[in-house]
Amino acid sequence: MVMYATGLRVSEVAALKLTDIDSARMIIQVRNPKGHKQREVKMPSELLVWLRIYYQKYKQALYLFEGADKKSHLSHRTIQTIFKQRILSAGIKKPVSSHDLRHTHTTHCLEEGSDLQAVQRNLGHSTLKQPLPIIT
Repeated sequence: MVMYATGLRVSEVAALKLTDIDSARMIIQVRNPKGHKQREVKMPSELLVWLRIYYQKYKQALYLFEGADKKSHLSHRTIQTIFKQRILSAGIKKPVSSHDLRHTHTTHCLEEGSDLQAVQRNLGHSTLKQPLPIIT
């Protein structure tokens, strides 16, 4: 849900700390991302509702998605494995990866009329080297 709602990469979601979520401003701080372009991304209100439910259930201390030892975050590999399990349990036969959520987020933003440069900044891209894929 976080990957689709924000367009974040798996590694960025894995490393999210509770302090990166600014519910007053409805943004998520992305720190130390790929390409080292720290940025803020908009957080949909529906996502905040689910994050609060998640927090009430798991009471994390530091990371949004804590590892088993509670001192580190889930690995991106673990998140990808969980994603694959959910795809299988949903009966989806089409080959899909967790990165497709990022592409789908981008496609939906553009379809809803978002400015291309704003979407580009949200993703942490400085230039578009190739057309954005359209995921249906």
